[in-house]
Amino acid sequence: MPIIDLTIPMQDGLIESCPGEPRGHFMPFASIAQNGWASHQLLLYTHGGTHLDAPSHFIANASDVAALSLEAMIGPAFVADVTVDDDQTFTVDDIRWPRPPQAGERVLLRTGWEKRRGTPEYFTRSPHLGLDVAQYAVDRQLTLIGLDLPTPNRQFPREVHQILLGAGILLIEALINLTAIEEPEGVLTCLALPLVGMDGSPVRAVWSTPATSR
Repeated sequence: MPIIDLTIPMQDGLIESCPGEPRGHFMPFASIAQNGWASHQLLLYTHGGTHLDAPSHFIANASDVAALSLEAMIGPAFVADVTVDDDQTFTVDDIRWPRPPQAGERVLLRTGWEKRRGTPEYFTRSPHLGLDVAQYAVDRQLTLIGLDLPTPNRQFPREVHQILLGAGILLIEALINLTAIEEPEGVLTCLALPLVGMDGSPVRAVWSTPATSR
C-alpha cells in the first residue's frame, strides 16, 4: 500500500505550536563520544506539531489521551476538500464531500492551508471551521476529524472544541501532505502516546491507499 506521512517533522526548538504556547526541546543526556551510547530527554508540548486533542483538552473530568480507543485512531477514512479564503469561516456547504459521511467514519478536511507553514500567516490568518460543521459532525456521529489547520477555529476555540470533543469526536490538528493524497478514500493510522492524565499528544499520522483502489 502506498503510504503518505501526514506528520510535521519534530526538531529541537522548532516543534510548531500556536503563538504564546510552548515549543519542544531535545536535551542531550549521553553521547557516543563521551558515553559510548546516545540518548536524549524530550520536553514536549501536548499540542505541538501534528497532534491529537483528547476530550479533557476543553472539558473538565473528561477522558485523557491514554483512555482513547485505538480503534478510533486506526481505520478507513476519506478526504473532503474545502473552499475557503484566509481568516474566513467555512460551513458545511463549503465542503466538497465525495459522498455523505456515515456514522463512525473518519474525515480529513483539506483546505490547502499547509502551504502557509513557515509564515506568520499560518497561525494568524488560518481559516475557521464553522460551528455548523462541528454540529454536522456530531449529527453524523463521526469518529474523528483531521485538519491541515493549526487549530480548528481561532474565533470560537472553546465552542468548536466543546462541540466535537463533548461528543467523543477525536480531533487531529496540523496535518501536512493532504495535497499528496490522490484517492479520496484510504486508511488513516494516527497513534497518540498513551499519556495518562494528559489532554493531548503529538502523533505520527500516516495515510495508506490499498492497491486495489488505485
